Amino acid sequence: MRLNSHVDFSFTIGGIPTLLTITLAAFLEELGWRGYAEDSIASYFSWWKESLIFGSLWAVWHLPLFFVVGSYQYNILHDNPLYMVNFFVSILPLDILFAWVYVKNDRSIFACMFFHFFVNFLQEKIAITQTTKCVETVLLYIAAGVIVALNKDLFFETRHIGNLLPEEKK
Repeated sequence: MRLNSHVDFSFTIGGIPTLLTITLAAFLEELGWRGYAEDSIASYFSWWKESLIFGSLWAVWHLPLFFVVGSYQYNILHDNPLYMVNFFVSILPLDILFAWVYVKNDRSIFACMFFHFFVNFLQEKIAITQTTKCVETVLLYIAAGVIVALNKDLFFETRHIGNLLPEEKK
């Protein structure tokens, strides 16, 4: 039995229940991405540059899902290709917010897992439309701009480069 479209979740893959899908996506993606890739990139760049590089990689990571029948990305591509463009455009400011959450919480992967789940869950729970997600993208850019402006030292400092791992006690 299919639920009404205003109640139905858009975030599904191959019949896997939505709550399980968004939980696994949040936890597994963040474990891999923040658990390894973010620090690897930040070892060489400011958090600002890291956010731009990492956001671009994160966008490319989702590209194959546009070809998986029944996935959220597949559905938005076939609904309107401009929604696919919006999906990719929205990842950069979102990653800036994720980097901020990550660094402000002492590089906590769990904080990012929770934040990722929270973002996905709220979009589903309030049944945000693709048109509204375009408005959300504008708001994400504004929020990211404010966060960067208020945290210039965090984003543009380079003291952490080469010093991300705590020194071992002798």
